[in-house]
Amino acid sequence: MRIGHFPGLKGSDAVLISCGKEEVDGLRAVAREAVQSRLPVLVNDRCVISGTIPAGLQLIAAATGVLVPGLANRFIWRIGSTLYSSLDGLLEALVGPSGHQYFDLDGDDAILVVSVGEYDDNWWHSHADPVL
Repeated sequence: MRIGHFPGLKGSDAVLISCGKEEVDGLRAVAREAVQSRLPVLVNDRCVISGTIPAGLQLIAAATGVLVPGLANRFIWRIGSTLYSSLDGLLEALVGPSGHQYFDLDGDDAILVVSVGEYDDNWWHSHADPVL
């Protein structure tokens, strides 16, 4: 999985997670871990981070209205326990050769785009110069 912050991706300020269909289960596991532990999980620990346009992304299982302290240069992806099953289903549905899902980020105008099979290594090298 790769992650980066793209201010103009598809006309939006976006955090992009790009992965292969075999990596979607890893992202689903991150969501499951956050819900079960009730602790913030740093998604970046499971991703290759862009060297030129990094995005810090924390997944937090907390209900809307619960204050979550933000960190500089870090986006927050909040899921409530009632939303977990629909989130898991949306991620599970990304099993075709390509596709994507959009998710809201907490307190930010940016969106999260989880993409499967749409952004290959060549695209990342020309747009984001990832740190390997």
